[in-house]
Amino acid sequence: MPKFAYRAKQTPERVLKGVLEAEDKGQAAHRLRNMGYRIVSLEEAKGVAYGVGLSLGLRRIRGQDLATFWRQLASLLGAGLPPVTSLVTVEEQTENPHLAQVISEVRSAVEGASSFSQGLSRFPDVFGPLQVSIVATGEATGSLPEVAEELADRVENEQDLRGKVRTALVYPIFLCIVGAVVVSVLVTFVIPKFAVMFDSLGQQLPLPTRVLMSISAFAKVYWWLVGLAVIVIAATAYQITRKGPGRLALDALKLRLPVMGKVITKIEMARFAQVLGTLAANGVGIVEALEITAKTLTNSVIAREGVVAGEQIAGGSRVDVAMRRGKHFPPALLNMVAVGEDSSSLPEMLKKTARVYQRESDRAVRSMTALLESVLILALGGIVGGIVAAILLPIFRASAMVG
Repeated sequence: MPKFAYRAKQTPERVLKGVLEAEDKGQAAHRLRNMGYRIVSLEEAKGVAYGVGLSLGLRRIRGQDLATFWRQLASLLGAGLPPVTSLVTVEEQTENPHLAQVISEVRSAVEGASSFSQGLSRFPDVFGPLQVSIVATGEATGSLPEVAEELADRVENEQDLRGKVRTALVYPIFLCIVGAVVVSVLVTFVIPKFAVMFDSLGQQLPLPTRVLMSISAFAKVYWWLVGLAVIVIAATAYQITRKGPGRLALDALKLRLPVMGKVITKIEMARFAQVLGTLAANGVGIVEALEITAKTLTNSVIAREGVVAGEQIAGGSRVDVAMRRGKHFPPALLNMVAVGEDSSSLPEMLKKTARVYQRESDRAVRSMTALLESVLILALGGIVGGIVAAILLPIFRASAMVG
């Protein structure tokens, strides 16, 4: 269907811009007038698609911006305003220009006779399958205000979890950077000065010192080659582990790590139970809900197990039995699912389980951070201490020989 770009006045001071679909220019003008707009310009937008040119802008839309969008939309819809009017108001109040452009595109789609959920689905990088599915359910049941409020809470909870993980990793990352800088300075600038002094001693250096001198000499001449090798290896590893077998292998390795594996599992189980419970509470079928939930998980191994469980449920299996065939769903979650299924209260049980895992994941992240900090401090101290010892060994030997 053709698309028409328009500029129209809703009030003498308010000029709106957008794109709508219509059979022809006359029908597009008729729709705009029926919405109470006074047309300023209306032209066929050949080759224009919703969302074109937004790929870079989407990366600048923060989770907090999205949570504010849903919160404002819930308030306006709850006050009885229709979706188009609510979107116009939220668009004007949105401070993020990239999100405002997305909202404008969604509004144009709704004005062009698409449903709200269809408009959102045009931007999967902003409104994922979970949000689109819940909004579609809200449209079908007439509960859009409640759905928007629930999505605001959902986005805020996700942001809180990510914020806690990032905050917990700030100090370990800082330690790694400081350690790398200290070792680089020692190897590149400090040790070569000692090498001149050691040559003047005229004696064979201890093995640790010789190894250190060799590393220093290589780094001083070929530092660019080392840096290039690190960049190439990192880029290659990133490409290999982005998707496919490489991604599965990396995610499986993460789950097998002694401490990090448990932390990742708890975080994923909290997200899994929360999303699945939310979808089930909104009337989404359990098979479709598992497929959507799998797309929200960051670990592809657990996500695949969720999809396989959905396929087995579609074949007639119970939910808890299908999930038990996976290797990474904890017994506590499986037992709560079984109880919820038997008592017809699966959404409530999943949400309770999600709250338990959220608390456990918070504690696990703090414990992992404390352990990681201790390990990094010991490792950094050991490396620097080893370098200092290798430098001091020839000096002590020379002093002993003089004495």
